[in-house]
Amino acid sequence: MTSSGGQDYSDMSLLHLFSMEAETQTALLNDGLLTLEREPRNADSLETLMRAAHSLKGAARIVQLSTAERLAHVMELRCCYKASICSRALGSGRAPTPRRWPIWTPLPTPW
Repeated sequence: MTSSGGQDYSDMSLLHLFSMEAETQTALLNDGLLTLEREPRNADSLETLMRAAHSLKGAARIVQLSTAERLAHVMELRCCYKASICSRALGSGRAPTPRRWPIWTPLPTPW
């Protein structure tokens, strides 16, 4: 098995591949959160955060890391929830602000 860049991954364990994927996705999560901190209206950052969390969740499921899977699932749900709030706020003319729209406000626990 090779990547589009020509690297051969066939000798790597699934856990090693997960580690590589987690590194990539957490970098995207970090960048997205920093962007949202600077630009709370940036819908593209929310989409990036949702996709990165979703990818991390799937990768964790493959290697049976249930705690990482649950954490990624909560991150994904929170981003979806915030995207919904942002969409409604922008539609109403009220701009979401970090004070009115903190990314990590408490939500019901999904488990």
